[in-house]
Amino acid sequence: MNTSKPFGVFLFLVFSTQLAFTQNRTITGTVTSASNDSALFGVNIIVKGTSRGEQTDLNGTYSIDAKIGEVLVFSYIGQTTVEVLIGESDTINVSMTESVGVLDEVIIIAYGEQTKQKLVQSTSIVANRDIKDIPALAPQELLQGQAAGVQVVNSSGVLGSSPVIKIRGAASLTSGGRPLVVVDGVPLDDTNRGFSLGSQPLNPLGDINPNDIESFSILKDASATAIYGSRGANGVILITTKKGRKNQPTRLSLNVSTSWNESTDQLDMMNADQFREYRLITGLAQPGQDPETSFDWPGSVFRTGFSQQVQFNASGGGDQTTFHISGTALNEEGFLIGNTLKRLSGRINLEHEMNDWVKFGINLGVTRNNNDRLFTENSSRSLTSAYLIQPWILPRDENGNFVSTGFAGNVIAAEELDILYAETVRNIGNVFVELTPIKNLKFRSFFGIDRSVYEEFSRAVEVNVSGGFADDLVVQQNRFVFNNTLNYSKTFNATHDLALTAGMSYEETDRRSIYVSGTGFLSDDQINVISASTPGFSYNTTGGSRLVGYFGRANYAFKDKYIAEGSFRRDGSSKFGESNRYGTFYAFGAGWIISKESF
Repeated sequence: MNTSKPFGVFLFLVFSTQLAFTQNRTITGTVTSASNDSALFGVNIIVKGTSRGEQTDLNGTYSIDAKIGEVLVFSYIGQTTVEVLIGESDTINVSMTESVGVLDEVIIIAYGEQTKQKLVQSTSIVANRDIKDIPALAPQELLQGQAAGVQVVNSSGVLGSSPVIKIRGAASLTSGGRPLVVVDGVPLDDTNRGFSLGSQPLNPLGDINPNDIESFSILKDASATAIYGSRGANGVILITTKKGRKNQPTRLSLNVSTSWNESTDQLDMMNADQFREYRLITGLAQPGQDPETSFDWPGSVFRTGFSQQVQFNASGGGDQTTFHISGTALNEEGFLIGNTLKRLSGRINLEHEMNDWVKFGINLGVTRNNNDRLFTENSSRSLTSAYLIQPWILPRDENGNFVSTGFAGNVIAAEELDILYAETVRNIGNVFVELTPIKNLKFRSFFGIDRSVYEEFSRAVEVNVSGGFADDLVVQQNRFVFNNTLNYSKTFNATHDLALTAGMSYEETDRRSIYVSGTGFLSDDQINVISASTPGFSYNTTGGSRLVGYFGRANYAFKDKYIAEGSFRRDGSSKFGESNRYGTFYAFGAGWIISKESF
């Protein structure tokens, strides 16, 4: 009896079944809210265990490629995460329910706290649950795609370069659009960045360890930002660092992460043979006119980048004292030669309740960044030179010495011989005391610092710059912040909720910078600027500014469904003349929680 045919049919069915399970299928559906059956816009849908993901559109619909047996994860701020196993159906509709306790969640706002339910400000919260599993190397990576209306774009592939952060688009045509960043109550100054020799400005957030961040509060509209005065015009990002918890045993953790990176958008350039043939065909050269040598300049500039980060932290607390201690070491290599970033950072956050009405604490972070830098990508001494230089020009002569390659610059010689590094040491911290003399009334006195020392040094050797060149920029800046706030909150007759905030703020900033440069070095072994025979441009400046502000906010809620809020601030700054030194900023907002009505 011949059994080959049935056996072949059996194999075909097995193969077809396996193929059906391994082939990608297009899964579509709609995501709605279980409370009112409305479509949810911006829900994240990810194939579990992969990087494949999509978002719902304005109608709550989505489309994603996945396989049978994989799991779709639906996540949305304020909603309980849903996981669905993919079966035979190509349509998966999901109804998401509100997270328990989300509306009663206490969030950080300017100079205080507020429950999410009574918040009338346009504020996005990026909580620890949203960012804890992201292996970020810089704080802005934690914000990407996390909050509506917040755009985070890397301005350059150069490590440590400043990102472009916009809240609700550009707010000015000529002035900067960067939002104000406040870390544990200390407003950061981001002007202490280098620009010498056309290099990329450094990232002002690069001095904050992303692993120390507990949450972000992004203040978007005037109602939320007016209490920060004119500095809040582009929005405000409040960063809260991690704290210990009461009555928690000491927990130790060690995290090691490794990653690789490559350039994803390289130009397809002709090699030397192709370029010689092109010049012959187009009549740009005669036979034998072009050299017969070949060198792959773009290929010599790109590499596979590598980064490794090691983080240690300890946290815990008892009845009266809580603590969080962390340390991080980062070593990152970019996908372009000559670009590395090393970071060492440490943090200690400590709080102690002396008794029922006195609490004090300290939050201190110290970071040291050492950046072996590149010039901008469009500089003739970086990536662009590898594209502009003719492909038969060699970087070295027959003796192995680097040679000058003309206007495009020998990028390999620049990487091997030139020096361009930036080092920043920054301390950001505060100490505070909090008094609760009577019930519902809280007084907080706060002293913060933002101290940084920044140095950017460059040295170009003879083969790259005739006579050699060197310059050195050192900037030291100290900012001191002193705040006093008074917060009062009380509920009357179980229907009237009142919260009042009043305070004053004083900020003092002192800055000193020195810059020296020179050309004409007898030897490439002479590194320091003082060895130059011809001094170049130099300066030494000192300056500072003072700012004092008085502010207040009132929040009223009736039956937890009719809400009104007003804020006020009057600022005075030494940056302006005596006749225009003060400005007044105010805002008003109202809300109606219609879902609490009986109808």
